[in-house]
Amino acid sequence: MASARYSLTDRLAAQLSALDDAAFEALSSPGLLGRAKRDLQRLAVSVVDADDDRARLNVGDARVSIPNDGPARGSCDCLALGICRHILVAALFLRESLADGSSVEPTGRVGGEQIIEELLSIEDQALLAWAGKQATTAAVALLLEEIIEVDQREHQVIVRFIGLLAEVRFVGSGSLEAAIVQNAQASAERLVAAAVLAVQRHHGRRHALKVSGRAAPSGAPRGRRAVLEQCSALFEQLVRVGLSAPPKPALEQLRTLTLSARGVHLPRLSRALSAVAAELSLLLRRQLRADESRLLQRLATAQALVDALAAALPLAPAELIGAHRSRYDDVGALSLVCLASYPWSSSGGLRGLSTMFWETSHKLWFSYTHARPHALDEPAQASYQATQPWDAGYAPAGLLGRRLKLYGAKRNAEGRLSSSTESRAEIIGHAQLGDLPAMLETVDELRRKASELVEVGLFFPRPLSDVVAFRPTRWGRCRFDEIDQRLIVPVFDAAEASVDLQVAHVEDDKTIDNLIAIAGAPKASSIIVGRLELQGVTLSLRPWSVIDAQSGEGGATLSIVDLAFASQAKAARSGVERAQLGAPAALSPSAQAFIALTGLLNEIAQGGTSAVEHEELARCCASLEVAGCTLLSQNARVAAGDPKALLRASYLCELHQRLAHRAQIAGGALAR
Repeated sequence: MASARYSLTDRLAAQLSALDDAAFEALSSPGLLGRAKRDLQRLAVSVVDADDDRARLNVGDARVSIPNDGPARGSCDCLALGICRHILVAALFLRESLADGSSVEPTGRVGGEQIIEELLSIEDQALLAWAGKQATTAAVALLLEEIIEVDQREHQVIVRFIGLLAEVRFVGSGSLEAAIVQNAQASAERLVAAAVLAVQRHHGRRHALKVSGRAAPSGAPRGRRAVLEQCSALFEQLVRVGLSAPPKPALEQLRTLTLSARGVHLPRLSRALSAVAAELSLLLRRQLRADESRLLQRLATAQALVDALAAALPLAPAELIGAHRSRYDDVGALSLVCLASYPWSSSGGLRGLSTMFWETSHKLWFSYTHARPHALDEPAQASYQATQPWDAGYAPAGLLGRRLKLYGAKRNAEGRLSSSTESRAEIIGHAQLGDLPAMLETVDELRRKASELVEVGLFFPRPLSDVVAFRPTRWGRCRFDEIDQRLIVPVFDAAEASVDLQVAHVEDDKTIDNLIAIAGAPKASSIIVGRLELQGVTLSLRPWSVIDAQSGEGGATLSIVDLAFASQAKAARSGVERAQLGAPAALSPSAQAFIALTGLLNEIAQGGTSAVEHEELARCCASLEVAGCTLLSQNARVAAGDPKALLRASYLCELHQRLAHRAQIAGGALAR
């Protein structure tokens, strides 16, 4: 290594110091990063010079130049295209040198707050000049259609595009040129521009950029705001009059607004209005299923959505706008492992087979579904043995436990893979232990995972976030619930905490027999793949497959049993115990207070708002203030005479109950 010491610019040094392995993988790939780390140990690396513009290094026989914008804009004189291993080696070398002060002068690191400030300072015209009109227009459309997460960390800001499986990293700097783009299937400039706009929107900045495309048709901002105002006025009128005797014209007004919301491309609001109209129709027809409290809850949620849209337009998040229909996005090549298949049927007259894949690069679950109408009478076993996803040459039965590469993959917002003929699968071998998802080994981990599934507010959990791989320490005795017709098998962790595996009885489904057989002779290495299910605060796991890791001469091999289809030895059911009904979980004092307030709000809404002071409501609000629920108390105090305050209080009360529910599932106290 060179003995001379060089000084990098603060900008470049800050970026290099903040780069971690995840950022290097986003810049290239995990395999290329691994090779670069090995090359760093064997190749001669030296700094040639460093000036105000860039640093130049010799990496073996290659000449590498890294500008102030960072390694994402680095260049090398080798024949490889894009970011090569020499650029990675140079960046790794400079990062290590900054850490120990051997060849370059160390400098301070830029924090995430400073990066956010730099991104917020980027004006619309500067973004337009950098990305170009076409890419900026596409970025605005992407901002309206894609679910985007902004993750601020200590020395970097990560913007994730959930549907596209892409991300943009700003490491050590908010410079547009320094952005690291991972898995860009289209224009990288579009993703960077969308990432900047997403960060600015996340921090409340409004834009003057022109909104175009289907998500916002010509004249949409005016039309949208008019629809939102009409919705609020109608909701207030319903509550003011009273939900027990709603005016008949309100139903036609709701149906008209449902169509209007769809016409200005607010599909989520359209569906919310349709749900309110359905409840109102039951009340007007005096149906037994009619429920004023459920109507109030749907009105409150719809009003919250209206308020959120009004505050966020014209660049409202895709989660608030919704989608007219499922859209499949190109996500490039995926490295998949097939770990389970299970049959299902719907109330809409469909039956099908879903096959679950674990993606080893992005660490996400994906599903592939084959569905047919009940009338075709196609048994799930036939689909399991015959259907070939992407013409891979194997049915789901043959794909189980195999690794495959899916080229030209397309997926929708629910994590479902398309059967498009443009996608092509290649089998690359059998799955190994390292290909499996991270195993959960304690019931506490399952509870924390399940608590994240409780919907709080207007945003939903990530798709397939309820799918887990759990490794129990031991299995308990099987029980059968004769009332609900389901098998219950408790499994325990090392601390003897338990969670129940629950399977409903279904004709031609072998899950119960296979589970009884496995529970009768369990193996210590068994891993259960399935879906977490919540009933109140009671957690259970619906198993799909059981994986057993067996050690052999060539290393660990995996044996996977698809519970719904595998032909295990017929298990004797004589040893299965009859399940006993458990006592319901006790309600916490805070949950009781929220339930009491909900009852009072429902009582007021049914009779209509008035200026008369409600003494019991005032006492309830006083106790809520003591508990720290100030905003809820403020709205509830005036709810008796203010329809909008009543809707807001009802929504806030529902939020508090869901948060209390989440905390109870996780086993912790409600954090205020």
